[in-house]
Amino acid sequence: AADTAGGAAPRWRVVALCTASEPAAGWLPEGADARAFTPFVPTALARALGDVSAVVICTEAACGKGGVEAKAVGRLMKAVAGTAAARRVLVVSSHGVERTSQLPFSLANLLGQLDRQRSTEQEVILLSKKALPSHTVVRFGKLSPPSPPPAARAPLAREIAPEIAPE
Repeated sequence: AADTAGGAAPRWRVVALCTASEPAAGWLPEGADARAFTPFVPTALARALGDVSAVVICTEAACGKGGVEAKAVGRLMKAVAGTAAARRVLVVSSHGVERTSQLPFSLANLLGQLDRQRSTEQEVILLSKKALPSHTVVRFGKLSPPSPPPAARAPLAREIAPEIAPE
């Protein structure tokens, strides 16, 4: 939700929807609110989303444990579409959902994980086109920490030999 103070540029307030099993205080930035994420209790979910203007959905397939499960995305989107304040939605998805017949994505889709992720994206897009002015799907590949720089090595004899050869 955005707050404006005296016509100044909007200051954004972060609201995180967390399940009861997630300790939100440890990872939320200072000043952020934690609200209950209850995808199977529509009235509570609508109350939690009542004043948000933008929603970022981190799917379980792309973000791992703690992301929104595919079966809950539809209910979440219905609640977002039902709020008057919601103007945009951004979905964080996984790379390869449109290339499931090509290697290496065909191997990653053996049990239909990428197909389920694609159907989740399509559900979000359809509901967004009906009820929201803006939607975005961002797809990430495998995220891993950067590798350390290569260690310095001693020069090989063949690299220094031309320098000491007599003329």
